[in-house]
Parts: sequence; structure tokens; C-alpha cells
Amino acid sequence: MSADRQAQSPESLTPDQGKIYWHDPFFEGLQLDLRQFKDVLEYKKEHELSKESLKIDVIIKNKSTKPLDHDIARFFKRYNLIEYKSEKDYFSVWDYWKVLAYAKLYASQNKIPLKQITMTIVLTMYPKSLQKHLASEWQQKIVNKGNGIYHVLGEKIPVQIVQTKKLAKDGALFLHSLRSNLTIEDAKTIKGMCEQLNIFDNKNIYVVRMLQANNRTFKEVVGVDAFADIVKELADEDPTFEDAIFSRFKINDLILKKTLEILKEAIAMGLSMEQISQLTKLSIEEIEELI
Repeated sequence: MSADRQAQSPESLTPDQGKIYWHDPFFEGLQLDLRQFKDVLEYKKEHELSKESLKIDVIIKNKSTKPLDHDIARFFKRYNLIEYKSEKDYFSVWDYWKVLAYAKLYASQNKIPLKQITMTIVLTMYPKSLQKHLASEWQQKIVNKGNGIYHVLGEKIPVQIVQTKKLAKDGALFLHSLRSNLTIEDAKTIKGMCEQLNIFDNKNIYVVRMLQANNRTFKEVVGVDAFADIVKELADEDPTFEDAIFSRFKINDLILKKTLEILKEAIAMGLSMEQISQLTKLSIEEIEELI
């Protein structure tokens, strides 16, 4: 997969909740972090397992016969199923049994030996309740392999757990950063890598979601004027993008839209921040936050 390819338009967001849809940027970030193996890894998104719409988030077919030198991919076999939980999603014991059932169902449907399949569970928070349950009920251990990688022992299908926030930045920067609480330094690092890969634009779903989830942080990194330009470009592509920005600030949607229209017109007229402040009765700090 080419790292500078264009992504599809973002799906609609729910303005009143400010929900960030993380699965698309996860799919993108996974491929970016494993881009060195693009010739041997084939990705399939949201593979349907049955007519009842049972889906596994990602399936990666590994065409290489040699081990892949990467913290996540080193675990891979021929067919690798991946279940993703975003930063606010809880991964329960019941979720664990479900994804194992998905793996076995996939093997059954496609007549694939279990020894050729792995299951990777990607999440933000370490599943302590699952670890306790497996130890007490099934005498199974979860072993820490370092850099946010954990292996579940005793399963017929090899299972690894990936805790994104503990992944090494030098090998999995995009998944490590897939959250809404980035620091200024985090955002600078992400921006620099995206620019290096020529994907820091409004066509890449990873960049779009990171801007939505960390709008204030990226505003400081790229500057107020540049961020306003980015938001305008994104809004031109997908009007729901501005809605997501508004809801993150928890301000009345209609009032903010009207205010932003005025601010855009004022900026287009070449007015200074001081003049816009006098016109809108907003402080310069409030204006900078809104645009």
C-alpha cells in the first residue's frame, strides 16, 4: 500500500456528542507503522464473518515466509486477525471470548488450520480484569514482552495484546499516538512524520481524525492561521468536520457556526485580530480558540 495514497471522505460524526471515530485512522495507522512490509502484507478491513454482520476489524494476510522484524508483526503467521478498541472502549472478558470465536469461525469458513492464524487485540488501556479472570479461572498467564506487547499463553490460537500508548514511538508512532490527549511534542512528532511521508493533508483519514481529536494541540503546533486554513479545507471536503470541532468545545452549535462565519469573513477582508475582536466583542484568545 502506498503511504501517500488518498483516503476516503470521513464518515459523519455526531455533533452533540463530539464522538471521534477511531477505527478508520487505526486501519490507516496500522499500515503506516507496518509500511516497511507493504510488499508482503495484504490488508482487509471489517471482514464480515457471517450474514448476521459479525465483523473482525482487520485481517492481514502475510505473504512472507520469514519473520517480520517489528514489535507487532513479529507475532504474525499467515492469517492475522486484529480487533481494535479505541481509547474510551472497555475490553471485557466477554469481548475476549467473542474475538476468539471470530478467529475460529474465520478458520472454519475458510478451511484454514488454526496454527496459521493469530489474533491481535489492540487497545489503549491494559485489560486487568481479563488478566485476573484468565489466571483465576483458567490458570493462563499474560506475559509482558515489552514495548506494549503482551502474549496470552495457553490458547490454541496465538493471542497478543497491544497496548498502544506503550508502543515504541520509533517503530509504531502512528498507533502510539492514536488518542485525544497528545502533548505539543507528540503533535510535532506526528506532524513531522506525516510531512515526511507526504500525507499531512485533508485527504488522509489518520490526519483528519487526529486534528479532530487534538484540535487545540495541533492549533498550537501549526499556528492559528494555518489551522484555520486546514479546517476550511476539511470543511469544504466534509461539512461535518466543523461540527466535530464545535462539539469538542461544547458550545452551542448554531451560535458557534454563525460566529465562525463572521470570523471567516473578517479574516478574508484582511482585518487584524484587534479589529475582529472589536467587531465580534470576543477576546483575541477566544477568537484564536475558535479559528
